[in-house]
Amino acid sequence: MYSESNVGSKLHEARHGGQNARGELSITTGAGYGVADEVDAYRAQYAWNGNLRYRDNPGDAIALQRALRGKPMYESTVTHLNQITPGWVNAQYEARDANGNPPVPAQGCERQVGHPSKCLEPKLEPR
Repeated sequence: MYSESNVGSKLHEARHGGQNARGELSITTGAGYGVADEVDAYRAQYAWNGNLRYRDNPGDAIALQRALRGKPMYESTVTHLNQITPGWVNAQYEARDANGNPPVPAQGCERQVGHPSKCLEPKLEPR
């Protein structure tokens, strides 16, 4: 499991460890793993400090509005636990930036240009 250096990310990955320990999924084979597991883990990550920053691809008009307000152009924040849904999780893996690269979580995840992030996993299917 990949974990960033922040507590929220560690809680996210610890949630997966608990899912594995309870037999809900297998970390070694991926059996039983689905989008519900990521919803649960992202909610644990969100619960740590009441928000979750992530990269998005809002389109040029919204990105420009954000820039004019002095905000990051390609970053949004989950501000309520119920925003973290299967659709939101899958959107994290489906979105692409202007160069066609997948997004990376905003909190300290590193990616080299042209290389997929080690922080991302493939599109998840419901269990």
